[in-house]
Amino acid sequence: MSTCHGQGQVRVQQGFFVLQQTCPHCRGRGTAVADPCRSCRGAGKVRREKSLEVKIPPGIDTGDRIRLNGEGEPGDRGAPAGDLYVQINVKPHQFFERDGNDLYCTVPVSVVTAALGGEQDVPTLKAGRR
Repeated sequence: MSTCHGQGQVRVQQGFFVLQQTCPHCRGRGTAVADPCRSCRGAGKVRREKSLEVKIPPGIDTGDRIRLNGEGEPGDRGAPAGDLYVQINVKPHQFFERDGNDLYCTVPVSVVTAALGGEQDVPTLKAGRR
């Protein structure tokens, strides 16, 4: 039997002061599981891993976040799951440098080509599949 009698709160009187705090037995739920199972220990939810596929939009940068609706932790007492936020960390490229939405690269040009002109191959990013 819960010490709060189903209220989720207990009142504690200390002299002139009356304090109301969360019930330590039911942890504010108003009821306690008498015979909890081994997997959830009475919490009603079990921790597990889940793989998700996340579409990364073009132009995203380090520090940006992507919100996945309903993929967060489940709520208490049957409430719907919250949102999951994915924090983006863009790795530096071996050849290209990024400045905002612009890409820069350094291409060595020989003195002869620079003085007389000519053609030089310049690497580019290939468009990915959609």
